[in-house]
Amino acid sequence: GKGIFLTKCIDDVENLNMMCVAQQYIRNPLLIDKKKFDLRIYVLTTSCSPLRIYLFRDGLVRICTEEYKAPNSTNMDDKCMHLTNYAVNKRSEKYERDEGSNFNNLGSKRSISWLLNSL
Repeated sequence: GKGIFLTKCIDDVENLNMMCVAQQYIRNPLLIDKKKFDLRIYVLTTSCSPLRIYLFRDGLVRICTEEYKAPNSTNMDDKCMHLTNYAVNKRSEKYERDEGSNFNNLGSKRSISWLLNSL
């Protein structure tokens, strides 16, 4: 979550004096419970030629802690609405932990198998 920001101006990114990663914002994201989410998928690549990739059978669905509203001048700084990063959302009082042996897939982090079963 360090150094992450949203911008509508490409100059904000081009004028940085460091290596960075930029990505384009999805205009109409798929939502879970009215919140943005991303998938953390684990793969192991054992060969590039021939290509051999193993996909772990499960992963994480990371869900924002604030309901999504399209970015505008009043909510651009609300990282918990626009970014799914654990480092950002864990500080929110709305962050829901669902960990341990009784993992019920109700919190801010859920399993991909939960997502597939709910579709």
